[in-house]
Amino acid sequence: MTDTHIDHLNTLASSRVGTFKWLVDAIPALACYVDRSLRYQFMNTRYRNMFNIQESDNVSLLSMPDLLGAESFAKALPHVERVLSGERVTYEILLKRNPEEDTVVQVHYIPDFLEDNQVDSGIIGFFMMGLDVTELRFTQANYHSDLIKEVESKTEHLSEALEYLKKAQDLLIEQEKMASLGALVSGISHELNTPLGICLTAASHLQGENKKIKMQLKKQSLSPENLNGFLEQNTLITGMLIENVKRSINLINSFKELNLDQDEDVPADLYVSKFLQDVVGLFAGTYKHKHVTYIQHVSDDLQVKTYPSLLIHILSSLIHNSNMHGFIGNTEYTITITANYQDKCLKLLYQDNGVGLSESAKKHIFDPFFTTNMSGDGTGLGMTVLYNLITQRLAGSIYVDRTLDTGFSVEINIPVL
Repeated sequence: MTDTHIDHLNTLASSRVGTFKWLVDAIPALACYVDRSLRYQFMNTRYRNMFNIQESDNVSLLSMPDLLGAESFAKALPHVERVLSGERVTYEILLKRNPEEDTVVQVHYIPDFLEDNQVDSGIIGFFMMGLDVTELRFTQANYHSDLIKEVESKTEHLSEALEYLKKAQDLLIEQEKMASLGALVSGISHELNTPLGICLTAASHLQGENKKIKMQLKKQSLSPENLNGFLEQNTLITGMLIENVKRSINLINSFKELNLDQDEDVPADLYVSKFLQDVVGLFAGTYKHKHVTYIQHVSDDLQVKTYPSLLIHILSSLIHNSNMHGFIGNTEYTITITANYQDKCLKLLYQDNGVGLSESAKKHIFDPFFTTNMSGDGTGLGMTVLYNLITQRLAGSIYVDRTLDTGFSVEINIPVL
């Protein structure tokens, strides 16, 4: 839902998602997540029911001012400003659900930092937990002492539950990020297997021929013809060995140049064409059975300063989605990546000619836990993490072309440093 960044999830990971959603709905309170622009990114069932929002409705289209109304939002605004400055906020608010019914809600805002508990790292949104204390407040005169204890106990339980939710969310997003690295490692393994296998076969054959020559030499039966044949064969095999060793070295160098061990928050200068070539080349090995052609339209001299680790995650998420959801059967497919510098931004246009997005996917592609893979192999967090990476961590923008009947096209703008 927030923060940074699952590709090949197993059944265990799928069960974690189920537990996460179940726990949010099981809490006897309203719960939601609001991003810095005050748009909702997640609501539990109680929160939806309170405002008559259907499960099919896209909550990311709703904002706090629209949903609460001008009067209620004006009362909440000072507290929202405090949480967006990094404070934890608790207050009570009177909501008018209809002319005959008022609801008193005890509200807890917990800021969501780019880095845990680091105010200076920036706020990207906040969690909201709301407990209906209407009955408690209206009977407070008679039960004041007991009510205070009950509220404190519920508040403690809510805080503990919220901390658990935050840890569960962080785990899911961390798994999503690690899945990208796993795909990259899998890709380089596939690519290295071929040249290293050729080297092993060639070296084993050459070893056997050496033994034959030694035996003939020992028996003094080595003829000039046999020696010449061996030398010619030796020349061919050593040439093959050198060629495939060079190929392996180039693959390893490409892998090293991606600087996967560097911190996500450390920017670097990179030549976009070479960077894309390295990333696509390594990931392509994982999906070589899909018959995909990769095309780049990038100037060789385009150089920008940005965050390579985050860019790798963005590209890997897109390539994974194309191969897993867009490319069906043995048809020949194409992925085209266009990059240029415009308006102080690195502009990436990613396109594939796959089956395209369904109408449901067009509406909910960035919604948390939305997935078209009904087999349970995905969390539905991949594109959500991608959206948050681009818009929050990189302060950029992402636009999906929802007019296409087939194929997938997305434009990404990332401010360069």
